[in-house]
Formats: sequence, structure tokens, C-alpha cells
Amino acid sequence: MTRSVSDPVGVELCWDRLAAATDEAASTMLGTAFPAITRESNGCTVFLMDRADCAMAEPRAGVPALMSSLTELVLERFPADDWQDGDSVITNAPWIATGHVPDIAMISPVLHRGRLVAFAGTVAHSQGIGGTPSMNAIEPLCEGVLIPSLRLFPAGWVEPGVKDLPSASVRRADQVWGGLEAQAAVHAVCRRRAREVLTDFREQDFEAFAAQVHAVTDAAMRAGVRDLPDGVHRAALDADGVDGHPTPIDCTVTVRGEEIGIDCTGGSPGALHDELDAERSTPPARTTCPAAVQHGGGAKGRPV
Repeated sequence: MTRSVSDPVGVELCWDRLAAATDEAASTMLGTAFPAITRESNGCTVFLMDRADCAMAEPRAGVPALMSSLTELVLERFPADDWQDGDSVITNAPWIATGHVPDIAMISPVLHRGRLVAFAGTVAHSQGIGGTPSMNAIEPLCEGVLIPSLRLFPAGWVEPGVKDLPSASVRRADQVWGGLEAQAAVHAVCRRRAREVLTDFREQDFEAFAAQVHAVTDAAMRAGVRDLPDGVHRAALDADGVDGHPTPIDCTVTVRGEEIGIDCTGGSPGALHDELDAERSTPPARTTCPAAVQHGGGAKGRPV
């Protein structure tokens, strides 16, 4: 029986289907990726986002990350009207992806009946991305080759020039390319399953579903925060950094009613080079995900 995503049961069924799709996609990654760190350490994540690049689902086992800011920046270079079915854009630029050069991010569109309805996103840790073999890298160029936002798979075909860029710059080209092929396989799973969900629920896109999901998670998060006493809480620690240059992290959490603010501006003023400053996606992921899981606003498979 088909349920509408406008009722709570329909939303839950659709949500579970999308979460299961990302679980299946993550299993595909772990089963096909060449790099051992991806297969054996779960060094990857998968995301399904609506066409406004807001998260809808992620796997229950994986690294929490927010792909929406990355997708937003990729869309500045590749507008929504320019995407074709089978396209995939890759980047490891530390300022817009995860901040870690060996992590290669991939974004693909999900088209349903000729319309852009969603995006699939993955991040996978590469076995090696070139660079200086040292634990004391003080700038991204020391970590490895930097890949700007490039279309690796236009309409499902390999762009030879883009493939050659990382392959010619790393020590284990077979490992890096095998990892990218695994990510492409994951995106194929996400596209297929997302279309099946829309067909089964007789929906044209994910707009109504995404609105319901974000309303539910927002309400759950606010309810959890209301249970906390109002106040200002502070904590600090010294993070791993470059020898001789400590990197303190100072976090202030402010709770007022149903709102919570997390401020890390009291920590390290910056890295040795501007290029090492934190990017836009990982800090929000590392703050909102633990807070949401702790206080009822989200969990694996549930967007925050």
C-alpha cells in the first residue's frame, strides 16, 4: 500500500527507505573500495540531500559530515541547470571539503523523469594522495595533490584529463582510482534507490518529504534543548598540531530556552599558514552531530 509523505507514517516509511539506501550504498563502498583504510576503518561516508542541498539521510555506520556546504560551493561552479544524469564532481580542496587532503569528496545529481530532485554525496579516505611523507605538514601542498572541483564523470563517462591529474601525482594510482570507482558505484546505488522511493510513493520530488523531515528534527532538537538548564558552559583542550605550535581549542556552549549556541572562537587564532584554517563543513558536523544525538535531534540516518 502506498502512503503519502504528508502523513507521519508515510514520512517514517520514506525516511527508513532512504536510510536503508545509504546503508546499502555504504556497504557497496566497503565492499568495492581499493584503499584498505576505507574498507577496514570505515573511512567513508554517504549522504543523500534534497535539491536545496539539505541532508535527508546518511548511513547508520560512518563518519558524520555535512556535505551541504560543499554542495553549495560546487553549485557555484556547476549551476543546477548544467547537471546531467551520471555526472560526478570530485574535489579534495581542504577549504570546502573535509579539511583533510587525503579525503576525496564526490557529488552527483539525482534526476527523476528529467528533473533534478536530489544530490548524492560521498567522502572516502584515499590510501595516498602524494605529498611529503611526514607527520609535520604545515601547509596543504605538503599533504598531497590538491584537486579543485572538477567533473570526473560527465554523463557517466570518464573525463580522461581529470582522471590523469590525480593518477599522475600519487604513489599508488591504482589505489586512488579504485577508490574513485567505488565512490561512483555508491552514487549509482543512491540514484537508483532514490528514484525507486519517489516512484513507490508517487512523488515528483523530495520537497514535501524534506520539509517534513526537517520540521520533525528541528522540533525534536528544540525539545531536547529545553530540558537543559539555561547557562554558559566552557571547556578547553590542546589538540594535536605541529611540533612547537600548540593548537588550543576553547569551546563555549550557551543554552537559552530552546536554543543552543556553540562558539569556538576563543581557541587557536589560526594555523601557521592561512591555508590550514578550518573549512566550512567539518566544524559544523563535529558540533551539531554529537549535540543532536545526545539531545534527541538526530541519529545515524537522520539529518540534523
